[in-house]
Amino acid sequence: MQEHGTFDITTTGQTIRVRLYDQWNYETSVRFCHEAKTEALLICNRPWAFLIDLSKWELGTPDCYAPFEDVNRWASKHNQICEASIIKLAIHQNIIEKTDLAFTGVKTKLFDNEQEALFWLESQGVSTNGE
Repeated sequence: MQEHGTFDITTTGQTIRVRLYDQWNYETSVRFCHEAKTEALLICNRPWAFLIDLSKWELGTPDCYAPFEDVNRWASKHNQICEASIIKLAIHQNIIEKTDLAFTGVKTKLFDNEQEALFWLESQGVSTNGE
């Protein structure tokens, strides 16, 4: 099936920054999780974090959430120490809380803007700026 929805992934310091856009289906979710793992493998020799911006994400089909749980279990075993999520909708919070149950030992926090999320990640000892 053809993918629906898009995303951007970049890394600065020990932080993988992710922006999700539009409506997703399962295929997009699988590709996203594969690319997120590939990016994490470049920095997982030290503690790292995800910064996930869902403010332009219009959710997805019910089957697209299982890959998120899988990548969270994987990340827990590969040195991820925190995740900051920027949300816009109450349903974003519900999805994040459900998929974050797959984490082991990873601190998570929700934000309504990027600056606060970056400040929190830095306060947790994670480099967000490449220095």
